[in-house]
Amino acid sequence: MEKIRCKMCGSLETDVFYEDVKGYGIEKCFDLRKCSSCKTIFTYPFLSDEILSTYYDTQQVAFNGLGTDYLVIDYLKHREKYWKDLGYIGRVKEILKFYPEAKSILDVGCGAGFFLDCARENGLETFGLEISNWGFGVASRELKLNVLKSTLAKIGPKVLPPLDVITMYDVLEHSDNPVRDMNLSYNMLKKGGIVVINVPNVDSFISHLTKKYWNKLIPPNHTFHFSAETLTKLLTKTRFRVIAMSTNNGDSGELVGEVASTPWRLIGRVFSHVENAYSLRMEPISQHKNITLALVKGSRKTFSQFRFVGDIIKPLLIKYNKGEGLHIIVQK
Repeated sequence: MEKIRCKMCGSLETDVFYEDVKGYGIEKCFDLRKCSSCKTIFTYPFLSDEILSTYYDTQQVAFNGLGTDYLVIDYLKHREKYWKDLGYIGRVKEILKFYPEAKSILDVGCGAGFFLDCARENGLETFGLEISNWGFGVASRELKLNVLKSTLAKIGPKVLPPLDVITMYDVLEHSDNPVRDMNLSYNMLKKGGIVVINVPNVDSFISHLTKKYWNKLIPPNHTFHFSAETLTKLLTKTRFRVIAMSTNNGDSGELVGEVASTPWRLIGRVFSHVENAYSLRMEPISQHKNITLALVKGSRKTFSQFRFVGDIIKPLLIKYNKGEGLHIIVQK
């Protein structure tokens, strides 16, 4: 087997975790490798920066079903509704709970800047980093936010003033080198500053249930796949102190729908046309004349009405860190 170096610990001992995971929005399959030493799981092969930049700029952007053409107009009309519906007000409250004296914030991978707009409205000095042309354009030109079209690795520690807070909501799983990015974050923070991180939880109940068909794998978007154990190792290695950690499963109906659609993923291991249909899981049914895809999505929609089942399951998943999302706050 080809020797692949783990970017987390440097070990050359890695095993294949999943083979031939279908890429999303790209005609390519990827393997998931697991480091024998630090247990980190990562997508392989790694794509070049040039290929990834082009790839991200071709991905569809939408919030709550609204495409790019209408999104900004609607957002500007209903800013506070977006902040509430997307949980941005809650994010600001959480930040101020753990760091009441916070004055400045950097949102890495800020997208169109809606969260930063909310943070600015709540008195924080805001900075953002975004690599997509569309997100950068909206955040900088439409919302007049201080956003750079760049990454942590490219700007270095001295471009911005020392920061109180850095947020990485659904960002670290996209990184090509999480150790480097967390070291840079440490150097950009004031003493006592915090980093807030959200990533998909590869140790979640749904991940174990659906394996290579888990809908949070989506290579090459997601390059690293963290559990509570491996993320804690990374953050400890980069000198941070963990002050809060939890998992979550979002909406109860969505949880039940995901469980209900699992049989189609299992069938897909035997019948390739079912697997191909499920690889299109994030696209509207109308765009794919495929009865199997309709069955997958139909089972999700039908069973998602049984929310009470999700309400029963969720507390257990949270108790044992098996929720879909992994949320962690660390301090310098």
